[in-house]
Amino acid sequence: KLLRRYLMPLRGQMVLLAACLLTYIGMGLIAPQFLKRFINEVVEGTGAQVLLGLAITFGLVMLTHRALEVAVRYLSGRVSWAATNALREDFLQHCLSLSMAFHNGKTSGEMIERVDGDISDLRQFFSTFVMNLLGSALLLLGILACLFMEHAVVGALFAVFSVVTLFSCGYLRLRGVPAQVQTREASS
Repeated sequence: KLLRRYLMPLRGQMVLLAACLLTYIGMGLIAPQFLKRFINEVVEGTGAQVLLGLAITFGLVMLTHRALEVAVRYLSGRVSWAATNALREDFLQHCLSLSMAFHNGKTSGEMIERVDGDISDLRQFFSTFVMNLLGSALLLLGILACLFMEHAVVGALFAVFSVVTLFSCGYLRLRGVPAQVQTREASS
């Protein structure tokens, strides 16, 4: 609900961000294929002309990959700032409409932490969510697909390893959340 309310007005930027992210991930998956082909051509003793073409193509793919990484980071930051600034404005209006009894029952540090700290955390979440969580999940699926195409057994082993790792991280996250909540309460 929160994402829909504050991100839907930015859907044009979100579509551009999604396109850049998918292209960025695709370039990251294609680059190793050029290296593989380059190594195979060297082993086969192919001429320098073919190797130079592969090296130039690989360089262009990597430059495009890095440019797309910058674009994704810029766009995700821009979207997160726009969304959380709108949220901050709405939240501030809500706080100003509350009674004095409410404000007298809260410390100024607690109010500042809620208005600024929590919303800054949401901005950081919006910004890094796209690159870290969503991008990494799509990259993992792409890597698994490439591994299965190259060697099914290796792909299956990596898939099992990935699932075990994800469940382990989820377990550790559940143990770490209460400590983070206590830290936030102490900070406010």
